[in-house]
Amino acid sequence: MDQMYAQIQSSADAALPPNATPDQRARSRAFQTKLIALMKTRLPLERIRTLTAKTYDEIYSEDEVAGILTFYESPIGQAALEKLPNVMTKVMGGIQSDLAALTPEIQKLAQETMDAK
Repeated sequence: MDQMYAQIQSSADAALPPNATPDQRARSRAFQTKLIALMKTRLPLERIRTLTAKTYDEIYSEDEVAGILTFYESPIGQAALEKLPNVMTKVMGGIQSDLAALTPEIQKLAQETMDAK
């Protein structure tokens, strides 16, 4: 869970423009702290475990779950788990950059759609 919260912070930090002021960065951090506190209260670890187990039970067979567990207990699986937060942070950062570049086109498309008769 701590990795997930660290990922939220990394993603939020990456979303800030490079020229963000110290005040903006401080406000972003304050928001992140409040968001994580809210998540810890409203989405406790046990709830996430229950949802995950239920989802795995619905989607995977017992043999598939056994294989998944074997993988994650292996050295390669442990490395994958350890590196996954970094992978997700980089992917999300790339997506955010791409979306930021698309924003003018999205705004233009929205305006054109609203102006169409």
